[in-house]
Amino acid sequence: MTSQTKITGSLFPALGLLVLLFLPSRLIAQIDRGEITGTVEDPSGAVVRNANIVLTNDATGVSAATKSTATGTYVFDNLIPGTYSIMTESSSFEKYVVNGINVHVQQVLTVDCHLATGSTQQSVTVTAAAPLLQTENAAV
Repeated sequence: MTSQTKITGSLFPALGLLVLLFLPSRLIAQIDRGEITGTVEDPSGAVVRNANIVLTNDATGVSAATKSTATGTYVFDNLIPGTYSIMTESSSFEKYVVNGINVHVQQVLTVDCHLATGSTQQSVTVTAAAPLLQTENAAV
C-alpha cells in the first residue's frame, strides 16, 4: 500500500465527518415540518406593508405573529403538521381570516391575504379547501 493510498483512504472519512458537523441544524429540523407563506394585498392588487398577521394552531391554540414586509410578503416556517388559521389586519382594511389550512410534512403552502377596504370592525372569513394542484413542487 502506497503512502498516497493511505492519505486518500483516511481523507474521505474525515471529510464526511466535517460535512456532517457543519450541516446547518435548520435543514435537519425542517424534515418533519411545513411552511406557510403569502402576500398581503389591497383590492387593487397593491401590496400592504406592515400588516399584522397571526397564525394559530387550531388543535393547540398556540399563536405566532409577524408583519408583512415592504414587499407585502410574510413567512411562517418550521410549522408542526396540523390545521391552522390565519388572521390578517391592517388599518383602513377589514380583518381577513382564513380557517382550515392543513399543513403537511415538507409542504410549503401559499396563502395570499386579500384585504378589503372598510373598517376594522368588519371581517372577511375564508375557509380553506384542499388545493387541486400544488405548484410549489411536483409531488401532487
